[in-house]
Amino acid sequence: MLCEMPFRLSAASPFNSQFLLPFAEDLPKAAKMKLECEAKAKDFYAQFRPSDEEGNPVDPKRMWPSRVRRLAARLFVQEKKKFLAPWAPGKLTGNLQALVAAKMIRRETHERIYGLAVPDKEEETKEN
Repeated sequence: MLCEMPFRLSAASPFNSQFLLPFAEDLPKAAKMKLECEAKAKDFYAQFRPSDEEGNPVDPKRMWPSRVRRLAARLFVQEKKKFLAPWAPGKLTGNLQALVAAKMIRRETHERIYGLAVPDKEEETKEN
């Protein structure tokens, strides 16, 4: 048996969903991602949902609220890890090393092309 919500918000109520949640465009990236993960979890459990007495499919969030919530949380953690992966310990150091190496190569190439290289002190003493 499905549990019914203890109360419903009427459309005329000033506390309907448009006042409870900000508009989707105004949400931060993490909140949007959380909503997307919840939708993915609902879609996953939609394939297992039964029909009610009238033949309409039951909402997975009402049928299995804890399972949908856990799957949504797991999906969100995976997305968060993917997003934050470039800043993981060791990764940033490798990226910075590659950046410094690329800058050094560019600088040395420009020095050779434009003749900007400063001669070493050992070369100056050998010439004199």
